[in-house]
Amino acid sequence: MKIKIDNWRDRHGNALDKAKRLLADKSITNKQIVDVTEISKLSISNYRTGKTDIEKAKWSIVNKLAQMYDILEFTPTYGPNGENIIKFSKVLSEFFEENKEAYKDDPRFLEMIVILESIVTSDPYITTELMQPFFEKD
Repeated sequence: MKIKIDNWRDRHGNALDKAKRLLADKSITNKQIVDVTEISKLSISNYRTGKTDIEKAKWSIVNKLAQMYDILEFTPTYGPNGENIIKFSKVLSEFFEENKEAYKDDPRFLEMIVILESIVTSDPYITTELMQPFFEKD
């Protein structure tokens, strides 16, 4: 029996999928990838040409490429100079403050809200996902 656990983070593919897409994107130069990831130019060239199989790369390499993919994928949502993320941060802060006030007499719910706030505000991927409905592309 094969078990597959769906993860919301995998909607855009897993780390290996993202690394492959980044390497396949010809609009991104090797130099740009090297500058962001600090992976050697030779390694990037070898992954792109297929001389080295990305599927056999170290996790740290795949992860760096996937992170760059995420940055490029979600940056448009942030708006010019990050204005959307700034606006959304205020909305999110108000949301958590209102809920902390509403549950101030219930220590378990209050603790849960504080934990959720910590998780959400420290993970840019989660924040980006949550802000999508506020700044949907027309």
